[in-house]
Amino acid sequence: MLRFVHTMIVYAYLAAPALAVLGALFQRRRNSPALFTRLFATASIAIVMGSAVALACALAGDGRISAGQLGLCVYLTASLLVLIAALDNVLLMVLKRLWHLARGQGTGATLWRKFVESLPFLIRATVLIAIALPYLMAVALTFRPKVVPRADPANQLGLGFDLVRFETRDGYVISGWWIPAARRDTTRQRHRPGRDTVILCHGIGASKSSMLAMAHWLVPRGYNVLMFDFRAHGQSDGQLTSLGMLEKQDVLAAVRWLRANHSRQSRRILGLGISTGAAALIEAAADDSIEGRAIDALAVYECFDDLRDLGRTVATTRFLPPLSWFADRVALPLASAQVGADLLHLSPADSIKKLWPRPVLVIHGSKDGVVPIEYGERLYDAAFEPKRCLWLPGEDYGQAIQSKAAALEVNTFFDEAQPVPAI
Repeated sequence: MLRFVHTMIVYAYLAAPALAVLGALFQRRRNSPALFTRLFATASIAIVMGSAVALACALAGDGRISAGQLGLCVYLTASLLVLIAALDNVLLMVLKRLWHLARGQGTGATLWRKFVESLPFLIRATVLIAIALPYLMAVALTFRPKVVPRADPANQLGLGFDLVRFETRDGYVISGWWIPAARRDTTRQRHRPGRDTVILCHGIGASKSSMLAMAHWLVPRGYNVLMFDFRAHGQSDGQLTSLGMLEKQDVLAAVRWLRANHSRQSRRILGLGISTGAAALIEAAADDSIEGRAIDALAVYECFDDLRDLGRTVATTRFLPPLSWFADRVALPLASAQVGADLLHLSPADSIKKLWPRPVLVIHGSKDGVVPIEYGERLYDAAFEPKRCLWLPGEDYGQAIQSKAAALEVNTFFDEAQPVPAI
């Protein structure tokens, strides 16, 4: 059902501006230019807003955005404006119908008529806020223009790399970088250099280049690294992110590519994920497949334990009632329809239980303003031994990711990571 709704939403996005243009042309031929004027205003607003969003994402991601992605962002903005205007028109038609019914009741329905007459604006505003605001939140959560990074392992770290591409089971082509291990000195290392590979999984709105700081600590220590752009990010296919639910297919495809192309350099496959990338990594490792079981150990930064609980926290802390109520109960179901996946049941805390006997490391900063540390603590509590944690007092999301102490803990954890012996 969700896939069907997702398909209908995509068709609505594609058709809405075209239908609006046809309607405006028809009205203009009938010497009624009002709709054409509104359409011109809508297009102007869409160009300004869409371009602003695209350029802001490019600046935040320290990369460049293609003309195609810029145009897509403008087109989507225009579609949203047209669909919201269409909803408003439907509400107006319904309210006018109620008004006519009230008038038809005669003098005996004066109170009812006054009631209907006094409420149209309030009803329209309430319905639009209850539906349009959470829907815009869902779109902002699941769609962002893809930013192509400027940095790569060569110009950023001086490391050789191969540009690789692999395909997921559901048909997305994923772009990645393969970086072979650089260190040859085996002193004080428990693993054999060049025999283990770490898969790096970035967070929402980022790209593989955002994980170069992690590679900087891992490659010289003798680990091969595979980093990639999740779907709807960077140079990979797709435009919609599901916050980790469907992205697990990207992680499984990365494991499959390693097993097919670098099996000797991937005697152990280790995973390191951030935020939504950490959620996707946990979901992939919990998958009962050859690829899922091949992930030998996981280190996760700033990961939530349950998406629905996180959405409720964000809604109640970012909005006042009754907007917080609508944002909590409507935004995530709309986001699920948007991407065609049940995000209400995305729960890394449930999935992490399936990783036993593989070891897990949970890292979280105490000042994370998006995913409070309590979520990391609950995720850690849900995992079975062997497990480790590192809480970073006074550090927020960005500081935790850049933390040298966390990087050293990850290296030590990967050096020593072994599954607990089964009894």
